Amino acid sequence: MPIPNPSLDEKTFEEILDEAKKNLSVRSKKWTNYNESDPGITLLELFCWLADNQIYTLNRMGKKNLLKFLKLLGKKPNSPIPEKVIASFQVSKPTKIIKGTKLALEDDSDEIYETDKDLAACSVEIKRVLVSSASEITDHTEIFGKKSIDVFGFFPNIGNSVFFGIKSKETERATVNFFIEVDHNELDKFPFGTHCNFDKFYQSAYTKWQYLKIDDNGKRRWKSLDVTDATFSLAQSGYISVQLPFDMMTKTTMDNSELEYFWISCSFTGGHYEMPPKIKAIRPNSVSATKGTSIIEKIGVSNGLPNQRFPLSHKPLSDVFDVTVKDTKWHMVDDFDSSGPDDSHYIVSSQQIVFGNGIEGDVPPSGYEIHAAYRFGNPVSKPSKNNFVIFENETKNIASVERLLYKSGKNEETLEDALSRARSELRTPYKLVSKEDWIQIAKNTPGLRVAKASVFGDPASNLVNVVVIPYSIYPNPQPSQGFLRTVSEHLNCHRLLTTQIRVTGPNYIQIGISSDIYVSDYANPDDILKKIIDSLDSFLDSAGKEDGWIIGRPVYRSEVYSVIKSIEGVKYVDKPYLRASGKNNTFHYQSGMMWIDESSIVYPGQHIINVKRSSLLPQNRRNS
Repeated sequence: MPIPNPSLDEKTFEEILDEAKKNLSVRSKKWTNYNESDPGITLLELFCWLADNQIYTLNRMGKKNLLKFLKLLGKKPNSPIPEKVIASFQVSKPTKIIKGTKLALEDDSDEIYETDKDLAACSVEIKRVLVSSASEITDHTEIFGKKSIDVFGFFPNIGNSVFFGIKSKETERATVNFFIEVDHNELDKFPFGTHCNFDKFYQSAYTKWQYLKIDDNGKRRWKSLDVTDATFSLAQSGYISVQLPFDMMTKTTMDNSELEYFWISCSFTGGHYEMPPKIKAIRPNSVSATKGTSIIEKIGVSNGLPNQRFPLSHKPLSDVFDVTVKDTKWHMVDDFDSSGPDDSHYIVSSQQIVFGNGIEGDVPPSGYEIHAAYRFGNPVSKPSKNNFVIFENETKNIASVERLLYKSGKNEETLEDALSRARSELRTPYKLVSKEDWIQIAKNTPGLRVAKASVFGDPASNLVNVVVIPYSIYPNPQPSQGFLRTVSEHLNCHRLLTTQIRVTGPNYIQIGISSDIYVSDYANPDDILKKIIDSLDSFLDSAGKEDGWIIGRPVYRSEVYSVIKSIEGVKYVDKPYLRASGKNNTFHYQSGMMWIDESSIVYPGQHIINVKRSSLLPQNRRNS
């Protein structure tokens, strides 16, 4: 039960004054005039008014007080986060897209975005998409862009490939930036972990990019491409920068099509995927763009006085990049608490640039011009599915600009939301102390989807063993080496001193159930059998999902009995027999339970269920 918050402001001004007047007769026998005309009473009323004001202030914490308390906890309200999109340019010839190029929505010129970096766009279009798996080539051109495709098949095997047919007018080597949008299966249902700001991610699978060339003898040769891959081999959405040697590539066909294209391929070469990579779209000539308009303006001239404030002309403020005082860069801080008299600091408050008072933060010298570079505009855009148009006529070579939402924007966090977030984060473990801490931090490893985690000690080797199972659509999934290393590195950031960690995948033990089942004479035995098998499989299911069996949990025969007995139509269940198979010395049967070791987990095997009519049930069992 929480401690109740006491109310300090429990007396009115009149009550304080009456109490003071009652004390006058005790403290001063000569004071006999208590009327308001008495100068002493006037002073007493003044002091009671001051006391009332002080009590009122003590009982309430203002915004500044709350911000200071948040600072003591290492927290502060989050600044606005502008929306980010991917802009894909279609051009007729090589075109330079400079950083800061302004883009606007076709239906709303007020919704402005700016490109985040330079882009060398060239004439490239994806015209064909073929997938090769198990010596079979499947054409996905018609559905590509409308629905996701398994680029290496539903069960990726080493050597499976995806081929892209490219139409281009280029004749020289060119660097093309592709943005690949990966479909993350059921991301809303099971999102990636988001614990802390850990950003070390080790890929699970490996790929190779190549281009097709026909040599002088007419033979097809696949040559390696220079690639910078930020998708970790198509495991997540991101950019792939490819140097395409159009002067060495050969236009040809890959199947019965009459049209010839340049061809590049991506092949699965090693490791394994926890989830099969599915691509929603691949967009050439792509660059990220941020919502808002950037500007550099003169905001004023210093008068040399302390606590100067300079309002910004454009609102709402999204981000401040630089503030310069006579070409000297000053530095932004949250407050002046730690600033000295010579520190060139400023803060941003209420859409204004605020400088120090000469004691806490330096004062800009008198007569110095002050310039600010900042971004303004609503960080959250209106719902729209329209593409971009060039806001400024910088080039005529751009045919169209496709827009893809990448990261949603957020408004500035309110103080109330910041307080709520701080309370929530205080309940989030950051040090590996208890078993629950280990499990929660492991399951929330950033960039991964960990379905299950378990932890147990090994005193003989002085190790803490962590067992993890990735979220997957495959049966009995095992984590890759990259997956294990990512979890291990994340846990290593939060471990106590001298703690040693070993992260492994689970040991799977197959469990089969054998039993004789007696059902009602009016029931369909085949339907009952199917329901029993499905119920047992669901009960023992340990696939890479958040629910299901727990790592290290034994199987109780009584639970198996209850699962079968709960099926409608079942009259009697003979004693179930549990059969197990798997790694030696990891399980044993005792006292009606199938015990498994702490790193193991069960999954359903083959069940032998004999369904019989209840009329065949021996008389001595009918009433049991």
